[in-house]
Amino acid sequence: MSYQRTATPRIYPCAINHALSLGEMTSANLTQAGITSASPIEMFDLKPSNAVTIGGNGTTTQHIITINFNESGDSFMSDSNFMLIMGHNLEQSGVKFKLQHDDASDFGSAQSPALTELVNIGGDVSSGAYATPTYNGWSLFTWDGGDADNQYYRLVLDSASGNYDTDIKISCIIIGEYWSFPHAPDMDISKSIGFGNKMQESVGGMTYSNASWLAAPHWGGMTEAFDAKNHVTPNQMRKAGKLQYDMNFNYMTDSDIFYSELYQEQDIFTETSFMGNVLQRTLGTHHPFLIQWDDSTVALVRDNFSWVRFTDVPKFNQVAHQMWNANISLIEEF
Repeated sequence: MSYQRTATPRIYPCAINHALSLGEMTSANLTQAGITSASPIEMFDLKPSNAVTIGGNGTTTQHIITINFNESGDSFMSDSNFMLIMGHNLEQSGVKFKLQHDDASDFGSAQSPALTELVNIGGDVSSGAYATPTYNGWSLFTWDGGDADNQYYRLVLDSASGNYDTDIKISCIIIGEYWSFPHAPDMDISKSIGFGNKMQESVGGMTYSNASWLAAPHWGGMTEAFDAKNHVTPNQMRKAGKLQYDMNFNYMTDSDIFYSELYQEQDIFTETSFMGNVLQRTLGTHHPFLIQWDDSTVALVRDNFSWVRFTDVPKFNQVAHQMWNANISLIEEF
């Protein structure tokens, strides 16, 4: 895939920030072991440019980041099936990792799901095995959701061979449940690119431009957005501006868009609806999210992903019996 061609998009929203915003979780539900140089909440701020130094240089210390979804009974909030790690140097520092989940905080019966690589975990990973990223930059992987014993998740970081080569850095971790559109958008997609310029004209007729922003900061101070490379010195020449998208998804069924019970939280989050799995998770325009423009492409294709937020809350128009059109407007997020 190239030229940002759109097929059937998939959205990856963050369940943690949704729960934090509504008070279902607090910062106390994000804990760490083996990490002394950072607070875990710093790795869940949805800001890929802010690298957090975990430490580890010259040691074999195991680092564990634990997420407590703060609910028992394997209910809707903790039924995650993807993790996104942004702005990391896991290849440079020599890290391997695995994901575990359990209903007990001591992980006495921990399960390690098999991981499916979408981007940069060194290939698919069998249950209980470690992933070893091939590049620095970012990693995205999925697993089969719907398992029991999933109140607690933890990301276990270990040294791949001997001591860590340098301190581990991670900018942002996202975990949640992805959602794919039922089909591709209509052909009338609109795209534009915006810059943070404000034009002023002087009394003498000269025009001046004042830019409040031009280009995205580097992810973790190491790579350009969506780069996956074996170095941590970013390119200074990089894409400027924010891409904006406007698209329509016609003839979506009402069950694709709406939840069946408006005030039943179990229905809102367990049904596969756009409102429940996307708009509720992002709180409309409040939280940014990852979008994959073609959900059938699983290779490291940087052109297939964007870090965006909704420009406006999507609007829906009924066009036939139980059929709706949806207008989706997005803008790139730094």
